[in-house]
Amino acid sequence: IAFGDSLTAGYGVDLSESYPYLLEKRLKEEKLNVKVINMGVSGETTQGGVDRVAFVLEQEPDVVLLGLGANDMLRSLPPSMVRANLDSIIKSLVDANKKVVLLGMKSSITNGSAYRQEFDTIYEDLAQKYKLTLVPFFLEGVALRPSLNTNDGIHPNKAGYEKIVDENIMPILLPYLKKL
Repeated sequence: IAFGDSLTAGYGVDLSESYPYLLEKRLKEEKLNVKVINMGVSGETTQGGVDRVAFVLEQEPDVVLLGLGANDMLRSLPPSMVRANLDSIIKSLVDANKKVVLLGMKSSITNGSAYRQEFDTIYEDLAQKYKLTLVPFFLEGVALRPSLNTNDGIHPNKAGYEKIVDENIMPILLPYLKKL
């Protein structure tokens, strides 16, 4: 299950251009028999994730790709709250014996250096705490590149999602899945 916000849902692109769809396609090319379920909700915050985690668990996933926190950051919600919410979500998933891959997010410079410093440590800290596989920055190489984003400048376009899958997720996820 790809559990996240509009970056997961594929806001602004066709569903066949979203990262969960492209990821499933790439994993099948690697001869892995997988189904990636897109459980992205546009506008979702980490609090929304806390509210939805039980529903995600009801789907009985083998692996959860957790990508939340971007909307919290864009709304300048306190990093301590983001951390607590992500910790709660991860704890629920881990307690249910689910494998979790954490998709990291970084703060915009517009939030200021103190906010950025506190926010940017959340994902690595939680990955270490729970011994999770971590994609350090989901949007690495795509953020702020007009040719890789939709007209809103925030959400990846098809080329952006292809880059995310091929360069950010697959190098980390594929070895992890082959170990399972």
